Amino acid sequence: MYLWVSFLIKSEQYTAMNQFLFTERGELFNHLRNMEAEIARNVEEIDETTIEEKSIEECASLVRQRSILDCPILREDQMYQLEPKESKILMETWINDVQQSVPSTDITVVLPYFGDGSLLTMRPSSHQLSFPRGFLHSQEIHIPYRVHNGDSESLRDNIQQNLETIRKYLEWVKIDVDAYNQRAEKKIVQLITLRKDKLNQGRQLSASLGIPLKIRSDAPKTYPIPLKRKELTIHSAQPGPKGGQLDPALDQRVYEEILGIIQNISLYMEKSPKSFTKLDEPEIRDFLLLTLNSQYVLDATAETFSAAGKTDIYVLWQNHHCFIAECKIWKGEKQMKEAIDQLLSYVTWRDTKTSLIVFSNNKGFSEILNKIQKAAETHECFVRKTAPQSSHLKNTTTFSYDFHHPSDKSKELKLTVMVFNVPSSR
Repeated sequence: MYLWVSFLIKSEQYTAMNQFLFTERGELFNHLRNMEAEIARNVEEIDETTIEEKSIEECASLVRQRSILDCPILREDQMYQLEPKESKILMETWINDVQQSVPSTDITVVLPYFGDGSLLTMRPSSHQLSFPRGFLHSQEIHIPYRVHNGDSESLRDNIQQNLETIRKYLEWVKIDVDAYNQRAEKKIVQLITLRKDKLNQGRQLSASLGIPLKIRSDAPKTYPIPLKRKELTIHSAQPGPKGGQLDPALDQRVYEEILGIIQNISLYMEKSPKSFTKLDEPEIRDFLLLTLNSQYVLDATAETFSAAGKTDIYVLWQNHHCFIAECKIWKGEKQMKEAIDQLLSYVTWRDTKTSLIVFSNNKGFSEILNKIQKAAETHECFVRKTAPQSSHLKNTTTFSYDFHHPSDKSKELKLTVMVFNVPSSR
């Protein structure tokens, strides 16, 4: 059998399509160089409030969306072909070089992929003199053939040779892209860290002048710290186990107000890691205690917020805990579940309010957030995920839950987990 195969540049279904991959947009090297130069501008475009309030990891994720490339991966297991179509091809005869139109068949092989398709249009640093045939259509590579009197085995060989060339070029593209992504990742973190440090230096310089700042209308109500401490009141809550007797409870509004103060203090620590990165859990606890006791008073004879053990903060009412917080430096899911168990062991009343304040100095902050949620929501005493009433607690690093006591499901506690990223070095 005689095989005649041509690659279509144009057909009725597709017009003005490039016949060759990895050629349309020039050198990949130039594209990567331009993208690397854009990283600084992408970092500068993040608004100042986000830079100040979000962690380095959260800010970096915003820049990665624009600066990190996703190398295409072929989905050869999903390769298919379009419906064959009749066509004609012009062939020259050996006699007088006369052209004549002869019947042929158009066959288009379609190869899906995922990733950044633009990388299939640029020439990698390593390449051959020849390039694979095909053009892009959505998230697919279309490889059209026009066949006259051909056998299927020869056509399959032709298709496989072209696929092998595409694979080889993608390997070269991946080498260039992986090297760029590594440089870009390092540069993103460095530039965000530098910008955070500059903002912090500016704040410190401003504070050193001794001239008061104009207070923003949207500034948190907990700052500046009031000279007159607020009275912390305990209210009757759900009926207790003895008939109509009521168990005391910390009001939800006050609970979230306390959490807001802890959040503001911890965000300050997050923004000024050089001042706090060497503190251990008890020292962090003591720093929080100092500020909380400057804000609230329960009675005239003792501090409202007290310490227990190495890391606990609690409010005691009638010899029972109505608020408990635990400071932890992230060491893994096992420690997280143990901290929840410890909080549960304190519960003696319904509606006890609790909090876990977790500080991480590890890389991969987003992954840590996922692990913390998993540890909480797979705990045997987990009841439900809840939503805080206060807007300042509605963010990506604060999680609110209801848990029940291990031996009494009628006793539930409120648990709010607040996570902060304080890198060990900058």
